[in-house]
Amino acid sequence: MRTHEITLVPGDGIGPELVAAARSVLDHTARLSGFKIDWDVHQAGQRAGPR
Repeated sequence: MRTHEITLVPGDGIGPELVAAARSVLDHTARLSGFKIDWDVHQAGQRAGPR
């Protein structure tokens, strides 16, 4: 099974909820299409904390 790496940056506000729903849809679509997604998740905004 082929794997594709996708970088994901959820962000703040309603971002995490929307990203979770979209990620679920993309994972399901990938399975149906015969490939896998390797998520490279990075935090941004308030959740990421000070630099």
